[in-house]
Amino acid sequence: MQRRTNILENKLYLFNLSKLPMFYVSGYLDISSNWQHKHMYQQGNWEIIFVLDGVIYLNIEGQEYEIHKNSYFLVPPYKNMEGYKESPVGTRMLWIHFFPREDVKEVENIDNSDYYSSLIPQHGIMYDSDPLLVIAYEILDSAQKKKGLSIDLQVTQLLMQLGEDFRQASIHSRSLDKSIENIDVWIDAHLDEIDTVADIGLAFNFNSVYLNRLFKDKHHTSLYQYVITQKIKRAENLLISSGIPISEVSKNSFFKDKRNFSRTFKKRVGITPEKYRQLFKSKFINSPSYDPEIPVPERIKVELKKNNSKST
Repeated sequence: MQRRTNILENKLYLFNLSKLPMFYVSGYLDISSNWQHKHMYQQGNWEIIFVLDGVIYLNIEGQEYEIHKNSYFLVPPYKNMEGYKESPVGTRMLWIHFFPREDVKEVENIDNSDYYSSLIPQHGIMYDSDPLLVIAYEILDSAQKKKGLSIDLQVTQLLMQLGEDFRQASIHSRSLDKSIENIDVWIDAHLDEIDTVADIGLAFNFNSVYLNRLFKDKHHTSLYQYVITQKIKRAENLLISSGIPISEVSKNSFFKDKRNFSRTFKKRVGITPEKYRQLFKSKFINSPSYDPEIPVPERIKVELKKNNSKST
């Protein structure tokens, strides 16, 4: 039975780099038509896949993985691997195969690395992609020029940088645990300031793609979807509790314009804002000047008389 693996269910590999790994082959793919990964069996070599845009879908020995933009994935040797679904057009990826010259260990925690080793998760999000991709592209370039030993050095540098990237991501992830719990509170208080997910990342001083992935892992919805949900809830409240025009509801719910608001509202709620107001206006009446007299039941009158007689 096939099982899809979450990025949080992750293996950690400890690469001993006291001897240089040997570069094998590398490549780059920009998907412009229907494509999914063909079946492969890794004969002793490891593969690092970097997804630059889009997503790829891999099945490795019965486990399914989704590798999204700004992520990397390690394919161990002696494994059957193939795509289980087509990747969307526009997906871009690069890959590097290499042979370690020392043992690679699977470990349980992040405190196992030493001076000559690099600890790398099987499925990781690039915390700082620039240094990693610079080295990866240098490897692609060197492979074209057949530079030999220098490529082995670049592969070593890449593995060390992946370990450092993971270490930095782990530090920030721990510091984010409490912050993540407060992001929803911050969003609710700053809906009027949020145009894109990047605005949230900027406020928390984190890469927005990385922050979004952490938020989704914890709250099972993306930052963008959460923001839209909160804006719709605000609009629903205004439609029910006020008589202001729909254009003002849109403005006060922080949508760009009435047209965008109406389209989004209908998509989320199933009916137009006008219809929503019509359905609910008879149930919720905002009437501060109207205070109807509610009759007091007889049993309560009896109790009130008892209490009055006791107090006197």
